[in-house]
Amino acid sequence: MSKTHISNDRPAFGYLTKKELAKCLRSTERSINNYVAKGVIPCVKLGTGRNCLVRFNWEQVCAALENQKGTSGE
Repeated sequence: MSKTHISNDRPAFGYLTKKELAKCLRSTERSINNYVAKGVIPCVKLGTGRNCLVRFNWEQVCAALENQKGTSGE
């Protein structure tokens, strides 16, 4: 997995959209989709099916990425 840079632009509060998270991580929405699909970062899904809303808790995402970095052997 490529290195993900976490921006210093920490969100003020609450949950982030995929677009907001991608901006904070200096990544793309497609990468966020891949991270979710692989179980690298946690998300909250509101609703069902393809049109459900997906939101991300900044602290949980940071913790998950730190854990991933620690287990990747780097």
